[in-house]
Amino acid sequence: MTAHRRTIARRSPRSGQPGTGQSGTGERGSGSALAAGVVVCIGVTAFWAGLFGAWIGCSHHARSAADLTALAAAHAYARGAEPCPEAIRIARSNAASLHRCSLTVGGQWQPGDRPAEEFIIEVTVEVPLAPHVPGAPQSLQGRATAGRADLREG
Repeated sequence: MTAHRRTIARRSPRSGQPGTGQSGTGERGSGSALAAGVVVCIGVTAFWAGLFGAWIGCSHHARSAADLTALAAAHAYARGAEPCPEAIRIARSNAASLHRCSLTVGGQWQPGDRPAEEFIIEVTVEVPLAPHVPGAPQSLQGRATAGRADLREG
């Protein structure tokens, strides 16, 4: 008697073609869709992170421009010059626009008088918010105070 061997290809209930390792349930390419979804999520997250990072930078720029503008205006006043024209010049040189400039002095003072010993300069500057997003504010404001006195009420 001769023994014959017969090879039988086994199919599992989940396999498509025998021996190919492919599924017959239509899942081919599902890894590509998952990878594309992950890439899109990472891209959107990176976009918003970059946008908010730029806006934070604009906020720091507004505060720095306001500080420099107030200090320059106070220095100009201490030298006997008008503070607000100097504030306008310094704000422009820092890519900002002067929104408000006020001088508070201790005692009576008129333009052209000798600078008062006690004074406070308050400025508000405005810088453009970039990048522009529809529905978002188009600019940010920064405020600063400089001077030689404590003229607070109370």
